[in-house]
Amino acid sequence: MRNDSLRIGDAERDAAIAALARHFADGRLTQDEHEERIARALRARTGADLRVLFADLPRLDQPAAVQRRGPSSQVMLSSIGSALLVVAGVLLMLHLLPFVALIAFAFIFGRVFLGARCGGSGRARRADWHDNPWRGGGYYRR
Repeated sequence: MRNDSLRIGDAERDAAIAALARHFADGRLTQDEHEERIARALRARTGADLRVLFADLPRLDQPAAVQRRGPSSQVMLSSIGSALLVVAGVLLMLHLLPFVALIAFAFIFGRVFLGARCGGSGRARRADWHDNPWRGGGYYRR
């Protein structure tokens, strides 16, 4: 136990004033009570003089730690953001899927059905051309 009859120093007075400020900020003291107790804390000579100032107030434990977002919450937020981007991309692709299918269908239709009307398949047309420009005069038809 601490002996309240011992004299105190500036460090103890400053700690008492900080604790009174916290009680005031928490709404336990009015402005007038706060000012009066600070004045009494500045005049205090012993630990008993300071203890009287806190007789009707709850004991303050260690200051509450400020809760900050740690690395785990940042990872969680970035994971959620990435998942939302993937979902948005999938929805965009599903929205564009009919257009991609239409273009593919038009290409296949053109190659299969219109290619036969224009002189047969592409392979048959390529057989009519010389592949080697050094033999037979280049890319001219036979």
